[in-house]
Amino acid sequence: MGKILSHPLTVVFVTLCAVIFSLSMIRNHRSGSDYQTQLQQLTAKNAELQTKKEILELKKEITAKPIVQEKIIRDGWSRQKPGETIWDLENFKAVAVAEPPPPPPPPSPWSQWLDLLF
Repeated sequence: MGKILSHPLTVVFVTLCAVIFSLSMIRNHRSGSDYQTQLQQLTAKNAELQTKKEILELKKEITAKPIVQEKIIRDGWSRQKPGETIWDLENFKAVAVAEPPPPPPPPSPWSQWLDLLF
């Protein structure tokens, strides 16, 4: 038995097995830390999606009211109630308005006297 353990091929085989085992443990440790970061990212994304879901549910509750539904339909058809103004901003095009030229300066008093006398 002592000869088998001291044989060079046995020592090489045991060393090779130890190296492979240690490399696999290092790889598993690294992938574990990668999983941890992925878990943190997924948790943050899940929290973001939960807040979006809550916002959408709140909007759904608001739009479920008959008054709001009527307003949405009226706005879609561009109808209005008496005294209500609807602005259609989808087809609105801004037009640049040219400023009027400034008025000429008033004539000087001397030129007014000259016009009056001559």
